[in-house]
Amino acid sequence: MARNKAMLETKIGKGPDILDAARFAPHSRKRLSGPGLRTFLTIADLWGGLDEQQRLMVLGLPSRSTYYNWVKAVRERRDITLDVDVLMRLSAVLGIHQAL
Repeated sequence: MARNKAMLETKIGKGPDILDAARFAPHSRKRLSGPGLRTFLTIADLWGGLDEQQRLMVLGLPSRSTYYNWVKAVRERRDITLDVDVLMRLSAVLGIHQAL
């Protein structure tokens, strides 16, 4: 068992021991939100075009107007700051896409 764990750590690298609260600071979320959402929109199209309801579900069911405001802002390259929950959901989609 210890050997398998050591092999995995060698393959993927050891993660952080403690989750740093600075990762959730507004400036960090602002830096990640635009690129993360743009990437999500591209992946959603690549996966056969997730429909609006599916996209809303993945993002935690924001209102349609909120979703379209986010999309408009990131397509115009304006800054947005998504909640931590939404960023975690985007991260999950990016991880799934990378694993495919």
